[in-house]
Amino acid sequence: MQFPKDSFPHKSVIEWWYFNGHLFDKNKNKYAFMNCLFKADPKKTDISIIKNIPLKEVYFSHSLLLDITNKKRIVNLSPISILSKDSLKQENLFINYINPLSGYINNELIEDGKFRYKLKNENLDLLISAIKKPLLHNGKGYFVVKNKKVFYYSLTKMAVNGKIHLGKKSIEVSGEAWMDHEWSTIAGEKKWKWFSIQLDNNCELMIQEYNNFENSYVGIMHQNQKAEFAHDLILSAKKTWKSPITKTEYPISWKIIVPSKKIELDVEAILPNQEIIFGSMNYWEGPIKVKGIIGSLNVKGNGFMEIVGENPKNSKLSMYNYNLTKKGKVLFKIAKREANKIFKDFISKYHAR
Repeated sequence: MQFPKDSFPHKSVIEWWYFNGHLFDKNKNKYAFMNCLFKADPKKTDISIIKNIPLKEVYFSHSLLLDITNKKRIVNLSPISILSKDSLKQENLFINYINPLSGYINNELIEDGKFRYKLKNENLDLLISAIKKPLLHNGKGYFVVKNKKVFYYSLTKMAVNGKIHLGKKSIEVSGEAWMDHEWSTIAGEKKWKWFSIQLDNNCELMIQEYNNFENSYVGIMHQNQKAEFAHDLILSAKKTWKSPITKTEYPISWKIIVPSKKIELDVEAILPNQEIIFGSMNYWEGPIKVKGIIGSLNVKGNGFMEIVGENPKNSKLSMYNYNLTKKGKVLFKIAKREANKIFKDFISKYHAR
């Protein structure tokens, strides 16, 4: 891989820039966040909510902010994000975009060429800086899936400073984050389990399993920035949580074993109710706590977990109705705002790519 070239979008069917992190304020209150900007070919991906959009490529975004201490949750999902005219025209990655359904017109993903990012949406305003070099997965930065290369790197340990916005409150925070950038010319799998783990021995792990043990992978970034990889992953679910909306049962507590690396970890969701519904797609995404053993060393830490492809018990129609109800409420809120200002800014600064 070559940087900063590979920080930019690629000719791909699906691509994303994903961040998660654990944050604290001055009073030691705990927060967690996730933000992901996607780029997709709507005709070649199996994402029903975007497949009829008449564009060659579509950007869309998902974000999550959790007040862990007070058990509050904010989710923002946009089925289309429109880039500004000056996006992707700088020497380094620069993306400024609007999410029309929310009316928020100043989302930012900016990188300075040295893996330092500005990440901004209606709930986050963060500076995120890599502490370690990129983890190029599988050693070269790609996997081979269905005879095609899936490119993937992670920034496993990043420092965070900035502000979060909860209602009318702006709160200064700091903490640690993780970043993934992945792209491929195939639509990808429909079912996976994924974990990002940051441990107190200054070691990080990326763990993923596609289609029930058929494709398992562990990427390890050590304290000295040496990378190791393994495929002898054993995942055992210990506890589930049932969604009150889709009736899906998500495994939210796991035993993770990697025999070749003498790794045994227990991971558990910090807050169980972390289902995200995007059209007819449902998945679980949220922060986890981690403890266990690597070799003879006891370790603990934090991370994030993503569970995709668990079958809902409710029909897809019920899930669509749930989303449409939520979008109706959002549109009503937008209508009450100063629409003239929003659209004046929109017309002068943005265009559909």
